Amino acid sequence: MNNYELMQYFLNFIKQFAIENPDKNINKNMIYYCLMTYNIPPSQNPTENITDKFPLLYDYFKNIHNIHLYEVPNFNFLIFKNKNLNGNEIKLYAPYDSKHIIEAAKKIFGFMAYNNIAHQSKIAYMIRNDDLVIRVNTLSDAEKIINFIKNDPFLRENLLNVNPFLPNNSGIGMAMDNNLSFNSVLCNIISNYVSLLRKENRINDLNVENLNAYIKKCIPTIQNLDEKDIYKLLEKTTSKNFTINDFYEHANNKQKYIYDSNRRRINIDPSYLESAIKITEQYHPGYTISAITNYINNGIATGFTRKENARSNLIANIPPQMVMYIINSYLTSKNIPYSYTNDAIYKYVNNILNLEKNNNNNDELNLDLNTIIEMIINAYINTKSKYGKRQANWALQSLLLNGNLNYFTNQFNDRTNLKNLSNKYNLRQCIIMYLGKNYEQATAEEIVLRMEDMMAEKTL
Repeated sequence: MNNYELMQYFLNFIKQFAIENPDKNINKNMIYYCLMTYNIPPSQNPTENITDKFPLLYDYFKNIHNIHLYEVPNFNFLIFKNKNLNGNEIKLYAPYDSKHIIEAAKKIFGFMAYNNIAHQSKIAYMIRNDDLVIRVNTLSDAEKIINFIKNDPFLRENLLNVNPFLPNNSGIGMAMDNNLSFNSVLCNIISNYVSLLRKENRINDLNVENLNAYIKKCIPTIQNLDEKDIYKLLEKTTSKNFTINDFYEHANNKQKYIYDSNRRRINIDPSYLESAIKITEQYHPGYTISAITNYINNGIATGFTRKENARSNLIANIPPQMVMYIINSYLTSKNIPYSYTNDAIYKYVNNILNLEKNNNNNDELNLDLNTIIEMIINAYINTKSKYGKRQANWALQSLLLNGNLNYFTNQFNDRTNLKNLSNKYNLRQCIIMYLGKNYEQATAEEIVLRMEDMMAEKTL
């Protein structure tokens, strides 16, 4: 049976119980128990306690870096953790039976520790179809884990069936629910719908198609934003036409949101910052990074253009203290590393403007790379000749830090030429490409020193 048929089979069971037990309350706890034990093979007792096996995992991971195990009193889970989550995670369900869950945990969490993947995960104290759950920050990390599981014969062949209301990728369930529980929200929906149908004497109408219509009708009434997102995801999964690509679209949209340290969504729309960047770059190329820096440090937004209300919309919707939070969250969600504030701003802007993609076109760039570097060096030499080494170094550092070219001399049109060049090329990226991959994470000071050495050696 496919997922749609499995969902219908589950609802048929609930419907039959409701018909045969008209006086019994069908609450979300009863549905949750049915859901978490659904589709587990007869050979496995779904309530088998496995806490006696947990010491095997403590012993196995005690000397392995990048993973920490602990238990929370009355929580009924063994917790696995490495680094911090960003509050807006991808959730994976990879359940196993009692015979295989320990070996599966060793393999999966060993892989995650080896690759230093940030996560918070758990194994339930009893066997169920959500007994092993993993939370990671990015879709990229989720894909690494999914690919590892599906390419390992032991892990792939011994997976239990996840509940069919979940998006399913190669047998692994996927969701996003933050401080809520996807399965709990689902069970609450089914319970409320059964109650409504009973009240209206329509219990025979309980099926996936009608449940989908009910979910869709409820969405406008939901106030909690994360809960509303779970409803929207369930609207997709309970559709006959659902594909895993629908989940990825949902996840990509949801990962744009920002969460605080308590995993609560901050109701700020990052699109106002993105829009201000794009419009400012359109009218004033090369000034966007300095505009962001001035807004963050001084609360002054005059560096952003007034055109198309870019500046006023930014001020009205995003306070200066939230800008770095937006930038950091965006880079983390895209798995883009950064080393310091200016580096984060630079990479964020380039990603939003898609400049790095354009400037990494080797067929176009390789033709002109030497010429571009020669123009930068000439601007440096002419600035040094007119204003001294300190000014020249600061001009080059400013270029590297935020794309600001205003400290170069314009005596021989160097500044004008570089500004025209920056409309087409990412000059910082050009320098790094010329120096080599070892300088991708280097500071501006380190790059300046290296270029000074190369000029002194006359190797440029």
